Parts: sequence; structure tokens; C-alpha cells
Amino acid sequence: MDRSEWWQGELADDVYRVLREKELSLPRFCARSPQLHLRRHFVDLLATLSERLQLSVATHHLAIAMLDVFMDRHDITVRCLYTCSICYLIIAAKFEEMDEHVPRLDWVNRLEVMIKQGLSLSKEELQQTEVAACPC
Repeated sequence: MDRSEWWQGELADDVYRVLREKELSLPRFCARSPQLHLRRHFVDLLATLSERLQLSVATHHLAIAMLDVFMDRHDITVRCLYTCSICYLIIAAKFEEMDEHVPRLDWVNRLEVMIKQGLSLSKEELQQTEVAACPC
């Protein structure tokens, strides 16, 4: 049995149905954020961080998806958006990466991008954001 034969029929239909049901239950991105004009900047930030930390594309895209849903429902300060973006990247890495590739706080704080922006996250700030999605 070759690969194309295996991925046909009932198994494929079941997998497609389950994934479709899960997709329909996800929160919708409506692009209604009052800070939508900042999205490009934060997507670029996540791309840069993902590249520097050598994270997978899946991790990068999951972080962006979480940030999109969050921004759609909140109007917070730019500083808090930085914090949330970085936290979403770390959370996404916890889902998608092997344990040794999940970014640690000290790695993130030493990145050139963080230093240029004058950002440094404390452990408490990171934990609070991971739990509550925004400390603001």
C-alpha cells in the first residue's frame, strides 16, 4: 500500500471531520482591534524572535494566531502588547517545541531586539502574563 492509498477513504474523512470541527470552534479573528495598525510590527517582532531562537514555523504561526485573537478583544498599552507577544511566543513554543527549545526568560531578555526596544521582562511579569494573558 503506497502513501496515497493509505490517506484515502474513511480514515481521511474522519481526520478531516475532527479537524474541521475543532477549527470551527476556534475564536474568530475579526480585525476589530483599535491597535490593528500595530499588528505588522508585532508580527515582525515575533518573526525576528522566532528566527533568533530557532523556533519552528508552527510555533511562530501559533503565537501570531494567539496574538491576533487577543488584540481583537483588548485595547492595551504598547508595552503590554510587547509583553503579551513575547509570552505568546513562549506559550506556543511550549506546545510545539521540544523542551530544550522552549525559550527561557534569560535568553529572551538577552536578545538584541529586546535590548533595542529597552525591554526586559521579569519572571513575575512573564508568569502573570502567561496566566492572565495580560497584566495591565
